[in-house]
Amino acid sequence: MRFTIAVTNLNEAPTNIELSNSSVVEHEIGAVIGNLTVSDVDSTNFTYTATSNLGKSGNPPSVPDLNG
Repeated sequence: MRFTIAVTNLNEAPTNIELSNSSVVEHEIGAVIGNLTVSDVDSTNFTYTATSNLGKSGNPPSVPDLNG
């Protein structure tokens, strides 16, 4: 008897998502919040999205610096 087993690679979710800092000084324009790190066995390219505190005025959306 002969049979075939097919193995499929699944894209597992990232793990070890960490932010190096646990607090932020309020109202400090341009403040660095911390370094965001992530581990993923399937990829080394990641996309991060930061948003404002939705529902409150005066909090513009921010974009993380992904160059460093």
